[in-house]
Amino acid sequence: MNAIEALEIIKLRNTAYPRTSSIQNMDSLEKEAKLFSNIFNEDFIEVELALNECINKLAFPPTISDIKNEIAWSKELKPLEALAEVERVMRLYGTPRTIEALASLNGNVLKAVKQIGFRELCLMPEMKAKETFIQVYKEVVLNNQRGRVC
Repeated sequence: MNAIEALEIIKLRNTAYPRTSSIQNMDSLEKEAKLFSNIFNEDFIEVELALNECINKLAFPPTISDIKNEIAWSKELKPLEALAEVERVMRLYGTPRTIEALASLNGNVLKAVKQIGFRELCLMPEMKAKETFIQVYKEVVLNNQRGRVC
């Protein structure tokens, strides 16, 4: 994202939160735009979408960290998409082929399945398995996001 695009993001944020955005002189706007363009390596559209999500969720102006977290979350599989992937692997491999099943998963889906245990997940009643996986997956994603930011 270049400085001109960063300035557009800042203007959008200031428009959404008029009470909290003080009247800024051009020099401070340029400094903030430079900071945003240095920090956000993502595409302008991606940052704009993340800012819009933050605006919909937050009562106060989002910090750089809030926007970064929203971008990271948007790149993750949604919990139901991750669950569908796990269910596909469970049907395809089942408990006898646990090693192959785990090898076919990656990222946070794999971490969540390892925390629960693939065999245990396969043997749980269906609704319990779904609830457990979604809960653990959400925790894994949130923990990873916290680790990236801090």
